[in-house]
Amino acid sequence: MFTATKIFKIQIAHRLSLNKSECKNIHGHQLKIEIEIGREYLNENYMVIDYNDIKKIVMEYLSSLDHSLLLNVVDKDIGISICKKIKDQNITYLDQDPTSESMCYLLYHSLNKKFTEYDKNLIFKSITIWESDESKVKFKI
Repeated sequence: MFTATKIFKIQIAHRLSLNKSECKNIHGHQLKIEIEIGREYLNENYMVIDYNDIKKIVMEYLSSLDHSLLLNVVDKDIGISICKKIKDQNITYLDQDPTSESMCYLLYHSLNKKFTEYDKNLIFKSITIWESDESKVKFKI
C-alpha cells in the first residue's frame, strides 16, 4: 500500500469543561494535524492523491475551526458571555469536550466521507493531532 501524508497547522482555543486540571480554563494551542491517505495502487497520475487536492478537501473543513474557540455544547453560557463582551467571536460547539481525542474522531469521520467522495479507492489511514511538540493523539483504522 502507498500512503501520502500532509500536515496542517491551525490555531484554536478551547476549554475542557470536564477536566480537573488547568485545562478547565480557556487556553490555546497551535494544532499540527497530520493526515495520512492510502491506496493499493497509484492513480492515473502515478500518485496516491495530489497534495493540492488533500489541501482543498481538508482546508474546506479546517478553515471553519482555525482561530476559533472550541467548547462543549454544555458550555454554551460561557460562549454567550464571551460574545457579549467581545463582538464577532468564532465559537464552535461540539457534542463533547474538544479534547485532541474527540477532535481526531470528529475530523476523521467528517473528512473520510469527503475523501471517499473524491475517489472511492482512497483509504483514510490515520489522523494525528499534535497539541505540542511533546503531546499527540492518533486515530487510525
